[in-house]
Amino acid sequence: MKIYISADMEGVTGVTHSQEVIPGRSQYERFRRHLTADVNAGIEGAAQAGATEFLVNEAHDGMRNILLEDLDPRAEVIVGQRKPLSMMQGFDGADLVFCVGYHARADTEGVLSQEYG
Repeated sequence: MKIYISADMEGVTGVTHSQEVIPGRSQYERFRRHLTADVNAGIEGAAQAGATEFLVNEAHDGMRNILLEDLDPRAEVIVGQRKPLSMMQGFDGADLVFCVGYHARADTEGVLSQEYG
């Protein structure tokens, strides 16, 4: 079974403010660790359920936030911004999709919903 994981950052464990997920801010490195741990938890849970392939698409600001040296070695990873399908690049062919660290839709009430406009 192939698992596809799209990993954003605003919704990972412990994030309560948008400043915590902005590169260069005081809490950013802490929450990179949380992002990586949450992705690894998804991989481990899926592996325990029988999954054998894991593709992780880094999907947060700049798309280079997961700590690659700490990412579960069973995973392949897509990083960087040059992706035609952006946050969903590589999902085709997956048996199951996990959206890890996602947040509420823009302009809605919810955890760290983003405002655009």
